[in-house]
This record gives sequence, structure tokens and C-alpha cells, in this order.
Amino acid sequence: MRFKKSACKLTQQAKLFILFIWLSLCSLTQAETENVDYSESDQELLDELMAIVDESTAIATQTRMNANSVPGIVSVLDGAEMESLGMRSVWDALSWVPGLMTTRDGSGISLTARGLSFPFSSGNIKVLLNSKSMSQESSGINSTILQIPIEQVERIEVVRGPGAVVYGDNAFMGLVNIITKSDENRVFSRFESNGAIAGGANGVYLDERNKVKVAANVYAFDHQSATTPNDRFASEDRQFGVFSLQYKDLAISAQSYHRDYDLRDRNKIREGSDAITLQQSWAFSNELKSDWSFAYSQNDYQLERNDFSGNRFEGGVDLHWSGWRSHQFWLKFSYVDEHIDQARMQRARPSQFNRPPPPLRLNDVTRTYYSISLQDQFEVTEDLTITASLRFDHRDDIKEDFFTPRVSAVWRINDEHILKAQYAEGFRAPTFFEFYPNPQHNLNQETIETTELSYIHHQANYTGKVVFFYSHIDNMIYPFRERFNNDKEAESFGVELEWMQQLTPYFKWQANVSYVDSWDTRNRNNSRSGDPTAASWLSNIALFYKPMEKIMITARWNYVGERNNSTTDVDAVHRLDLTLNATDLFDSGFSLKLGVNNLFSDQRHHLLNLPVSGATLLDYGNQADVWLQLSYKH
Repeated sequence: MRFKKSACKLTQQAKLFILFIWLSLCSLTQAETENVDYSESDQELLDELMAIVDESTAIATQTRMNANSVPGIVSVLDGAEMESLGMRSVWDALSWVPGLMTTRDGSGISLTARGLSFPFSSGNIKVLLNSKSMSQESSGINSTILQIPIEQVERIEVVRGPGAVVYGDNAFMGLVNIITKSDENRVFSRFESNGAIAGGANGVYLDERNKVKVAANVYAFDHQSATTPNDRFASEDRQFGVFSLQYKDLAISAQSYHRDYDLRDRNKIREGSDAITLQQSWAFSNELKSDWSFAYSQNDYQLERNDFSGNRFEGGVDLHWSGWRSHQFWLKFSYVDEHIDQARMQRARPSQFNRPPPPLRLNDVTRTYYSISLQDQFEVTEDLTITASLRFDHRDDIKEDFFTPRVSAVWRINDEHILKAQYAEGFRAPTFFEFYPNPQHNLNQETIETTELSYIHHQANYTGKVVFFYSHIDNMIYPFRERFNNDKEAESFGVELEWMQQLTPYFKWQANVSYVDSWDTRNRNNSRSGDPTAASWLSNIALFYKPMEKIMITARWNYVGERNNSTTDVDAVHRLDLTLNATDLFDSGFSLKLGVNNLFSDQRHHLLNLPVSGATLLDYGNQADVWLQLSYKH
């Protein structure tokens, strides 16, 4: 099934009609539910579908805890909830995280965290798939993995701020860990009015007697009229797969993601990542446990002016010991060997006035490094927990040893009030295109220092959060006369607010708003100026309304404020998405979702900011998109 391209543009009357029907349905069904008694089934619905605070994560400390109790600022996005809001991919869902702005760069996607953008490595945010990296840090590429379909996502764990102590290089501005589904059998397909078609399946086999579990996810996407800036033409197809086998405490997984993007008037863009991971766990006693992991990945990337091909081997040993009263110790040793088979980067575009310098070419280059991390999670009292961490890194490319500390405190004043404070540092080593143009190879790592204060107010039916943060970045890498130097700095401070409330078993709402004030000196005259691509204000509001057992209606409003750019006028963006969710129709496991994204056709503008050349406006049009998803679960 394919919609004609002309169908993607809705008239203003059609949009208003859709909105009127949606509001009318809400009004009619409200009368039905006002006088209904809350039965046991209603309470189950409240507990299962509308739970808003009982999320757990191991991302911040390697120790599974409630997300409100871990140190640092952690957000956990539920995959099913994001799907019910009409999100199409992990990248779409991340726009829900306070302080995180989703951006486009002309041929791909990226992120901007807390008012500072970076033109590589998804805005200097480390992206993991099932807690494993799919990309070499040398390449500066990890954005394509963010296009995993939301139908295959169990949850998304997000750390705002540096997470280098636990996860190392590139966990600089933040960390995203995508956990795919491994406990359901489901097939799904999706059709969009812009011509995109997608489909996939999740499957699991479980033998509890022999402790064997096999899970698989596959997905394919095709779009012959892909979204491009400035009315250009492109086609895009993507393939994604995850296979995992678990036998007792041994786990083997294979993960793959490939993307072809054919911009008709330019060369094709190809990106592929494949990884195999082996993990073994041992429990020597109730107090001492260990995890051993080995991973091999292959990365290939081809662009008009850049190519990269290489592989990466990573091995690690984790030890968890809780034999000392009130303490949980975590010790990790990791070793990484990155090999660049070949890489090319054209450092300047040709012009009629001069010849460009020859491209940077690399062949058969190896970078190795190892790290040791130590952490103590100390329960000072029943209500106060202090976590202190220290990481040591040695790299053969930078030829410098350095330490990265973190200290945090969580004070659970009572069941309703939690205070959190954290100081953390992070680092980012130079990528190959920054490091190797310098004949002396004298670049150092960028460093970030972040202080965060958070207050959480939680009751049975609502949770409110406020976060204050301040970050300073030093030794920023910036080009000067075809070379790179560590001579720039940046600063970012602001506030992030969140609210989640269950009003009735049938209705809940969530909202967040963030404000950031930032500056950096990434310009020729070394002056302090705001990041031209970033917005100071970001906000979201979501409504979940369940008028009957198998029907849920959702609405989501996303706001991105005016950009800080002084030369290009980019207005604020108001985007409204509506979704109708119908589950288990005909009592058969069959489900249907129907939605419209960008209902009022707000203009979709993005800014691409590259070193030296400055900000470029990318216009992705103002069309609304209607989509239909069909799925079957058994």
C-alpha cells in the first residue's frame, strides 16, 4: 500500500475537522466514564497502563534502582507509551526528554543537549544498543542507530550530563541506552501519507526448564520520497536486526543496522554497523558477582566527501561486591582496540579561485586504550546514599593518562521528597578527522565539568521534578588553518521541570519545560556567543485518555523556541500530534493505530552549524503526515 505524494498535504479545513472529531470523541466518552465505579479491573488498568513512577534503570550506577533514586539526572522512556503518542523512532521519542533537542543535518539526524550542539557523534551523546556501543568513537558517527523503530523498543534510558565514569569516551553531553523488546511475539506494519512503508517482527522462545531464551527483532523501511531540505529528492531504505541467545548465565547477541540514503543530485550515503557480543555472568557468592564481556563491531560509512571503514574489539570485566555493610563496590576493567581500515575526508570544497588541499587519507591505523573504574555506593543512613566514582584512562593516541571523578548524594527525606546533588566530569577524545590532520598529533581530550541539583516530589498519583544544572567545557577542539587546536571553551546553565499526574484511571497527563542559557567561543575572534542552532526554551505536553478498555486517545504538543542565530530568522515551532490507539480488537491480539503528526502544518526548520562556515538553514517544509499502523501480538 502506498499513498500518493499529493495526499500528504492536508487542507486547513481537514485539519480542523480532525481536531473537532477528536475533541468530540473525548467529550462523548467523558459522559460515559464520569459515574463509573473504580473496580478491580480499573485498578489493574491504573497499575499497568498508567503507572508513572515505577521505572528502574541500571544506567547510572550499574546497580538496578528506581530511576528517582539513582544519582544523576536519569529519564526512562517507556517504549509502549512513546508508541501510543505516535512516535516513530527513538529519535522522535528523545524530543520528550527535557533539555534535549532533536535536529537534522541535511542527510541524517542528531541531538543538541542543554544548549550546545556538536556536528558529530549525535551531538557528543553516546548511544548504546542494549548497553553495547555500535560505533567506533574514532569515526564520530552514531546517529543512524537512533532511527530504530519505536515498535521494537522496550525502554530508552537517558542520562543528561556527562556519564564518562561509567561508560567512557563520548558520554560527554549525555548517554542514550536503547533496550529492545525480548519478551513478546508481534508483527507490525506502518503506512504513511508521505509514501513511507515499514514493517517488522519481534519473536521470543523461552524454555524455562532448561533456562534457554531466544529472541529476535527484524525491521525494514522504504521511502522513495524521503524527507529532505529545500525541496530536494531522495530515497531511503533501512534494515535493522537483533538476535540474542541466552543459556543460564551465558548470553550471545548479534546486532545490525544499515541505511542507504540516495540524494538524487549527489552521491549515495551508506552507513552500516554490525556487532557481536558475548557475555558471561558468575555469582561466586551472595556478595561477589562478576560479568565478563567481549564485543566485536564493524563500521562502514560513505558520504560524498567522507568515507570511513573500520572495526573495534572491546573486552571488559566487572566485579560487584557487597560484603561490607552499607557499601556496594563496583570495579571494572576494559580494553579497546580500534582499527581504521581506511578513511577519507575532503577538508575543503573546490572553488574557481583556488585548488582545495588534498583529502585526508588514512589506512591501517590502530588506536588502543584501556580504563579502570571504581565506584562505592555507600548508604550513610537509610535515607542518605553517597556514590563516589573514579575512572582512570590510558590512550596510546593522546599519550596522556587522566582521571575522571564523580560524586553524588541522594537524600530520601521521606516517601514524598527526594533531594539529589551531583558533580561529574567527562571527556571526549578527538575523532580521526580532528586528530590526524595535525602532523604533531598534539591534541588533548575535551573536558566537561557539570554540577546538578534536583528535587523530586512524589505521591501515589503524581510526580514533580526540578533540576538545576551548570556545565563548563574546556579544551574544545576547533579548526584553525586546516589544523585543530584545544583553545575554545563553553558554558551552559539552566533549569528543567517535569510533571506527571494520574487524574483518574482513565486520564493522565505529563509535561516538561526546560530553559538554558549557554555560550561558547567557537568562532574566529574567540568571543562569547550563543550556539546559533540551539533554542533556549523547550517544552512538551502529553494527554492520555482511555474512554474504554481497548481504546486510548493521545495528544502531544511539542514546542521548540526561537533559535539563538542572529543571521538566520528561525521562528519557534509548535507541533501537535494526535493518535488513536485500538488494541486487542476482536479479542484476537490485533491492534490498530491511526494518527496525524504536525496537525497544523507548522514549518519545520533546522539549522546546521559547521566550524568556520557557520549556520545554514534547512527547510523541511510544513506538511502534516497521516499514518496507519497495524500489528498482531500473540
